[in-house]
Formats: sequence, C-alpha cells, structure tokens
Amino acid sequence: MIEQHDTERLVYRARLLMEEGRDDLALAALEDIQTDNPEERREIAYLSAWCHTRQEHWTDALRLLSPLYTPSSIEDNWNDANHNERERRAFYLLCLGNAAVNLSRYEEAAQHYTQCLKILSARRVHLPKVNIKARYALGMTCIMNGFYALAVQHYEEALRLCKHDPEHEDLPDIYYGLSDACRLSGNFERAYSYGKMALELYEKRGARSKEGRIHNLLGRICFHEATDYYMEALSIATLENNPRMLLLNFTAMADLRLAENRLDDAKRYCERAQEVAKLVNDDHFCGMMYLVLGKVSQAEGEAAEGEQRHRLFEEAKALFENAKTHLCLTQASTNLAEAYGRLAQIAEMLGEQQDALSYWKTAYESLSYSKGPSLD
Repeated sequence: MIEQHDTERLVYRARLLMEEGRDDLALAALEDIQTDNPEERREIAYLSAWCHTRQEHWTDALRLLSPLYTPSSIEDNWNDANHNERERRAFYLLCLGNAAVNLSRYEEAAQHYTQCLKILSARRVHLPKVNIKARYALGMTCIMNGFYALAVQHYEEALRLCKHDPEHEDLPDIYYGLSDACRLSGNFERAYSYGKMALELYEKRGARSKEGRIHNLLGRICFHEATDYYMEALSIATLENNPRMLLLNFTAMADLRLAENRLDDAKRYCERAQEVAKLVNDDHFCGMMYLVLGKVSQAEGEAAEGEQRHRLFEEAKALFENAKTHLCLTQASTNLAEAYGRLAQIAEMLGEQQDALSYWKTAYESLSYSKGPSLD
C-alpha cells in the first residue's frame, strides 16, 4: 500500500496534469493510486469526476459523483429527460461544486459554481433549479472566503429567482445564507430577521437537522439569548444523533462561556467537544474546535503568572497548531487566517518575535488571497 505522503505526492502530480489540460494522463495517474484512507479516496473520486466532466463523459462523472453528492437532490428526473450538452455541463458543474464543498474545497467549489452560472446565462439553456442552487451555493463559498457583501448579493439574486414563492424548496436555505452573510457583515437586525424566517420554514417542513443548524446561527446573532438557541440546537442534535452538530454546538457554547468570562464552564464544554470530535471526520469542524480550545487556554494563561502562564501559552500554541493543521486541509481562508493570527499572538506572548512575524505574514496572505486555482 502506498504511504500517505506518497499518495499526496501522486494526487498533486495528477492536479498538475489537470492544470496542464492533460486530463487523460491525470485520470490514469488517479486510477493508479491505491489507498485505504477514506478522505483520500473521496478526493481521488472528486478529481476523477472533474476530469470526466471536462471530457463530457457524463456516465463516468455521475458514477464517481454519486457517493460524494446525490445528484437526484437537484433534479429528481434528470436522467429521464433530454438535455443538450450545455445543460449537462451546467448540471455536473453544480454537482462538482457540491462535492467540493463536502470536501471543504471552497475555492474550487466557487470556480465550479461560477462556470455553471456562466453556462446558464447562455441562450437555449433553461435549468431554473440548477440556476437557483448554484447561485446561493456560490454565496456560501463567498462567506467561506470572507466576501460577505458579495455573498449577500448572490443570496438576494437567488431569492429573486425564487420569485418569493413561499413554498419554494430552496427558500429556507437562502434565508439561512442571507442570515449568516448579514451577521458577518455586521447587520445583526437583518440577520435575525432572515434567521427567524428560515427557522419558521424549517419547522414547518419538519427539517429537524436544519432547524438545529439555524438555532446555532441565531445563537451567534443574539448574544443575550445565545444559550437558549444553542441548547435547543444541542437538543435537536442529540435527538438526531448528529455528532457533527453536537461538535458545532459544544464548540459554540465553549466560545460563548469564554466571552462571558466563565472559564470553568468553557473548559467543560471544550471537554465535551473533544469527546464527540472522535466521531467526526471533518477538518473544518475540528479545526474550529481547536481554535476555541486554544482561545480558552490562552485566556487561562493571561490570568495566570510565572511557569503556569508559560505552560498554558504553550498549550494554546499547540492547540492553534492543531487548528492550523486541520484548516490547511480546507479552503476556508478566513478561518485559516484566524488560526495563523492566534499563533502570531501566542508567539508574541512567548517572546518568539521572529515566529510571530512569520505567522502575521501568513495570516495576512491567507486573508488577502482571493484568486482561486486556475483549473477549469
């Protein structure tokens, strides 16, 4: 069996071949890679599907994409209808984007969605469902890359395309995205309004997992009512036996208690988050957990003195390093920039000025990076 570092090398080699437009060679290279690692196998399947899509091998693309993302969730009768090549390409670009999101490849997802929308703007291409889903999915990738005003624009365009139909299947997800984008833009009043709209629709449709997700978001919007929202989200996550949402909410509660300067409670929720993290294979969620764990240790260190202060700062540094390791495997640039910024702060506190300078520089580069990969 190929060692992990050899697998990574071979995957990067295949990516380079794709960059050069040599899709046949890239596919051959990807097919030769043997690994038992589930995440590596998912990435290989995604890249192979990308190659097949560029070659318009739709059956092969569908075969590889189906385990990563269910195409039928976009169009129930897709395979029963006649579609021209432009429509097929737009559809599979949306599927590729969704698969990329599931792998936390947000910049690549944005590229797929943008190309999908470009095709949909052409004449003789009429896929309204694909158009709406690609538009608000692109808004989500803008959030992950820190372009909040642009995200609002994409969500508002998706809302317009829904023609304000109160029964439209995508409406609650669009309201959720608008709520998150407005929150990050600092417009908490609009964020709360859209969040409540999303919650009402999720409740009406019995979408329990998404109901829990919006409770978590409302907790981040309403500081004074945050505990109530997070507890409701935790209750739903427990009933749904959803480790990812449990991790998200334990992390959120730890962060909230830290903001309230209740360090003992924050540490307790950190412990719960670490316990459930063993059941979660998600670099983004785990990276965010380690960020909060590091912040709690940093706050403890700032309240301590002498050897204990130094020990806690070293502990925080190790946790931020763990956050960086996980987030480096995603394309969540704003979160990665925060991890490097936290490392820079800790390095300064430990008197490691050269390391601090390097971390600050990398944090800036992570945040200012706006041009995605050039693969098409």
